[in-house]
This record gives sequence, structure tokens and C-alpha cells, in this order.
Amino acid sequence: MVLGVSHFEALWNAGGLCIMMDTKGSGMRKETRAFVETVSQELRLPEPIVEFGALQVEGQEKYADLRPLFAGKRFIGCDMRAGRGVDRIENVHGLTFRDEEVGSVLMLDTLEHVQYPFK
Repeated sequence: MVLGVSHFEALWNAGGLCIMMDTKGSGMRKETRAFVETVSQELRLPEPIVEFGALQVEGQEKYADLRPLFAGKRFIGCDMRAGRGVDRIENVHGLTFRDEEVGSVLMLDTLEHVQYPFK
């Protein structure tokens, strides 16, 4: 499966939710985290919640960890390389998730790192 707008539309139509933010920076910004905190409190997100770009870079290990915001929910952290916060290695240009396996998608400050972000 190639990640594209049609896949996000399919997720939305199936009752899922896709949240994408890209503020172009290194690491998670306080505004981004505050937004996700609000989402976690105000919206009932279908599970599992899958975060693309979940690798917690040095110096942001606790700040960029979104799992505590979704306590009690199934959360899968994905990135292109192993490391802190990553449960599953995934390339957004060739995802291995089965149809209807994802409930909600978080993609925060990630697209600038994707080779073909419009594909």
C-alpha cells in the first residue's frame, strides 16, 4: 500500500481519524504537543492509534512521547528506523498494515522527512 490522500479518505470514511501536522522543524514543538494533548482529551479516537514519525530524537525522549496522552489505548509507534518510541518499522511509501488495521493516524512534523510527500 502506498500512503496517499485516498488512504486517508478511506480511513476517514471507515470512521477513523487522521491527524497530520507539519510545522517544519527539528523535533516536536510545544504547540504540536499541546494540540495532541487537546485531541487526546476531546476526541474519541478509534484504535489502534498509529503514529508515523514516532522516533524520539535525543533530547526529546519524554517530550515527544505521546503514549501517555493515550493511556489505555492501543498505540503503535512507527518510523523508518528502530529506536526509542518505535514499535514497528514502516516506510510511508510502502506500508505493511492490512486494510482496516489502523483506527487513527498521527503524523506530526514528519512530512518534511518523506522523500515523496505528495505520493
